[in-house]
Amino acid sequence: MTVKARLFISSLISAILICVIGSIMFYSNFLNENKTQLISGLGGVIRDIAEMNSITNEYMMFREDRMRQQWQLKYASLGKLLERLTIFKGWNRKDRYSLELITSEFKALADLPLRLDRILLEKSRLLEEKAHGQEIELMQNLEENELSQAVLRSQRMSTEAFK
Repeated sequence: MTVKARLFISSLISAILICVIGSIMFYSNFLNENKTQLISGLGGVIRDIAEMNSITNEYMMFREDRMRQQWQLKYASLGKLLERLTIFKGWNRKDRYSLELITSEFKALADLPLRLDRILLEKSRLLEEKAHGQEIELMQNLEENELSQAVLRSQRMSTEAFK
């Protein structure tokens, strides 16, 4: 074998190795990028759920318009984030279950402000009409039930997110 043939074979092997190593690097970079997006998305969910839990508690205590607007804004942003994460296919079974549980609790909180407003409106109507104490007490109990369910759902979301 001549020197020229050996150089040609050696350069051919080098070029093939460079192509293989380059392909492996691009593929591993692609996998790392997906994992990085997943981790940053999970960090955002955990942060948003913790904020939502805090805002829910404040909204339950004060029930002001400003708190309601904050709750609705946080609810909308968390909804977009959860929607993006449910599209991702690289979840293991445990994480998929946690995400589904968080999403179901999240959806159950959807009409919380409307339900509370309806109850408060009915309660104020009963007070204006000077209705029986039982009816007012029933509305009070219904309101407390809604509040405790909302706090429970919010806490359950937080617990699942931090697992």
